[in-house]
Amino acid sequence: MPTARARSASDESLIERILDAARIPYTFTLDAAEGDSVCFLARTYEVDASDVERAKELLRAHGAASAVV
Repeated sequence: MPTARARSASDESLIERILDAARIPYTFTLDAAEGDSVCFLARTYEVDASDVERAKELLRAHGAASAVV
């Protein structure tokens, strides 16, 4: 399930660091960026449905709240 959207390299790094530290497996797709993105593509991170709430909670708690979808 879609969990986070990275609009910059620093977003990508932060999201991946948080999910990796929690050992939450993820995949990502490249999608058209919306809003004030630096580039035309954004990474949409997806995790298993059973990990969605925990992943979102961790992202919010560790400074990536703006990336949560």
